[in-house]
Amino acid sequence: MLAVYTVAACRRQRDGWIAGGVAGGVLLTVALLFQRISLGGTDVVMVELVLIAAGVGVGTRARHDARARRAREAREQSRQAVLDERLRIARELHDTLAHELALVDAQAGVADYPLDVDPAAARRALRDITQHTSAAIDDLRAALVLLRSDHDETDRPGREDPASRGLPPDGDPTRDRVLSPTVGLDRLAGLLGRFRDGGTPVTLDVVGEREDLGHNADLAAYRIIQEALTNATKHAPGAPVDVTLRWVPGYLGLEIRNAHAPSPGRPGSAGTGHGLIGLRERARVAHGRFDAGPTPDGGYRATAELPTRPRSTTGASDVRGNVRGGAAAAPDTEEPSP
Repeated sequence: MLAVYTVAACRRQRDGWIAGGVAGGVLLTVALLFQRISLGGTDVVMVELVLIAAGVGVGTRARHDARARRAREAREQSRQAVLDERLRIARELHDTLAHELALVDAQAGVADYPLDVDPAAARRALRDITQHTSAAIDDLRAALVLLRSDHDETDRPGREDPASRGLPPDGDPTRDRVLSPTVGLDRLAGLLGRFRDGGTPVTLDVVGEREDLGHNADLAAYRIIQEALTNATKHAPGAPVDVTLRWVPGYLGLEIRNAHAPSPGRPGSAGTGHGLIGLRERARVAHGRFDAGPTPDGGYRATAELPTRPRSTTGASDVRGNVRGGAAAAPDTEEPSP
């Protein structure tokens, strides 16, 4: 019985049942050969005990397999959560760094011209450059701390307790900066003001009565406008940008449009396309949609639709008609605006 249990508990379930059947068959055969076709109660009990041992072993093996499967699934879910979080951090890093560095580039261009004729204006531009580079460095440092955080160290034995080093329980003093983003349309005025200070003419038009946006939609709206303005600054420096927020029942329509560069004196930079992918992903996560492309006049436009409540057919068609009738901004594509 012990041998049958061991085989059933340590091998596959089929092997356990085979071992139990073979052992039971051997016992029956021996009993029949030595007792001349008559079976005693003890023989029957022995066969039953062998089969019970096989069943218990198979059950033990099944529970062990189930625990191992749940452990694998938990590890896979944890690993996927870490990958998803790091992808989100990468998107945040792209958005914030691209924004700050685009403003640095614009301010550097501004500082170059009045350096001799207006030293005070040049000094203001240089102070702005220092401010934006400091913000970019802070964002980069926070992201690097997160990417090297203890997410991938949770299985290591003897890992140091972060509290022993005076850190929060998660071990990351800058986690709240990146993992708990508070930006949204409430900060849109400050965002537009920074671009205006950097030399990009930006106009804002709001149509309709504002509705409540969920966290993902609010963040997506802000990041889409930020990325569109950043790309307009990179691809068409100095070109005017029109931002339109169109509120309709159930949806927010975004339109951001930039014309072509007013002069060829300062060429725009080429993009990698990562920003466009990130914007589509942000809109998808918020259960919305994003589109972008060139305009006939040589500029670019980007449009987005973000829900303020569960999707309705009427609301979606109204927004699509309104948004596509308008214009939008320069996405981070491989083809810069002329």
